[in-house]
Amino acid sequence: MQQHKFKLAAAAIAIGLVSFAAGTLAQGRYPEINQAIGSLNGALGQLAMPATCSAGTRSPPSDLVREAIGELEAGKADAAAHGR
Repeated sequence: MQQHKFKLAAAAIAIGLVSFAAGTLAQGRYPEINQAIGSLNGALGQLAMPATCSAGTRSPPSDLVREAIGELEAGKADAAAHGR
């Protein structure tokens, strides 16, 4: 049973490393996506200011911006993994 858990953990680590490598290779490509990510990071800085906090929302805007950044990064990694 423990050998099964070890193999599962090793597979998860391998998948993570491949995804990270693909994302790293994609950093130099996709200038429009990189620019969008930069803009979203700038928005995160603006949202960190107390004057822009919106009380009473279910999901804070900064979480949505971080989610968008993650989606863009995942898109770059997927494109790099498929040779695009």
